[in-house]
Amino acid sequence: MRWCVLLLAATSVLACSDERPADDKAAAGVASSSASGSGGGGDGGAGATGGGGTGASPAAGGAGGVGGGAGGDAGSGGSGGGSGELKANLEDGVWLLGWAGGLDHFSWVRFVFTNATQGSIELLTPDEPTFTPYFPCEGMGLFTIDEAASEATLQLPAACAQTTTLGFQSFSPAGGPPSSILTAVIQDQGVAQAISGYKYASDHCNVTFTMCNDPYR
Repeated sequence: MRWCVLLLAATSVLACSDERPADDKAAAGVASSSASGSGGGGDGGAGATGGGGTGASPAAGGAGGVGGGAGGDAGSGGSGGGSGELKANLEDGVWLLGWAGGLDHFSWVRFVFTNATQGSIELLTPDEPTFTPYFPCEGMGLFTIDEAASEATLQLPAACAQTTTLGFQSFSPAGGPPSSILTAVIQDQGVAQAISGYKYASDHCNVTFTMCNDPYR
């Protein structure tokens, strides 16, 4: 292919060549680089580089063209600690906490939230003959949760004279007694082995929390 360039001086001269002018190539490269280039794909998670996008500046989308696209804005992180999962799981129901072995060492616990991270607890000992209480007292106490750590710190009723922290390691909809609706693996502060937690619907116990139905039915 022949390329022609019009040379302007005192007279106009048309010069032709088989080679494309070098500055014509450069001009094409500059023209293809613009602020509307696609941004690079980013890793997920807060603080990571963001996903692909287009924008009016390299920070928003990345310049395309000869230099290649720059990364987009940082992406938002996935759900994790602080998502409200612990509060949602603890409230609107009653929990049976403890462990089984010989006798069933369990206590009923009801969490009553007064704000997003605090509230009162009520403890009740199951009245079935094969049960002995996990917490050696009944009555009212207080609690605070830490969503990021998935922990609940319990100030037990005065008769227990004890404060303990429960670390909720996992939740599962299966694995508990037939009438339970959620199962938790819990690490109780100062206890070597994990204990179990089983959540039941609110009406599994009466309104005044003085009696609960058989947890195994």
